[in-house]
Amino acid sequence: MFVAADERSLVGGAASSAAFGRSGSALRHGLDRLHCDRPVYRIGLRYAGVDPRHALREAVPDAAEIDAIVAWLDRLDRASPTGPWTRATLLLIDELPATRAPDLHNGWGETPRRSNRTCASSRSAA
Repeated sequence: MFVAADERSLVGGAASSAAFGRSGSALRHGLDRLHCDRPVYRIGLRYAGVDPRHALREAVPDAAEIDAIVAWLDRLDRASPTGPWTRATLLLIDELPATRAPDLHNGWGETPRRSNRTCASSRSAA
């Protein structure tokens, strides 16, 4: 993986069309509207092989590993200023597999925090 800061004038071409389905000028316009005061980064990725977590899904932990996991969860619960949370969270994940974290959060009856990312609104609020 590589990350490079680019000048906005360099954004565009075939890569932006392939990635975003837009022309370079449309992409630059969108970036200027939403993130006018932020740099633009180009990120390159390459396939690094099979995810090792796939094998972990198939492996059953032994007693020592289970004890280590329980101790780790207990430590997280003790350190939490709001009280124990790990078991309830894991049960919710088990009941709703493949659910996005914000949607799980909504399942607890709380509204996730959102930020307003438009430059126009931040200018008008000032």
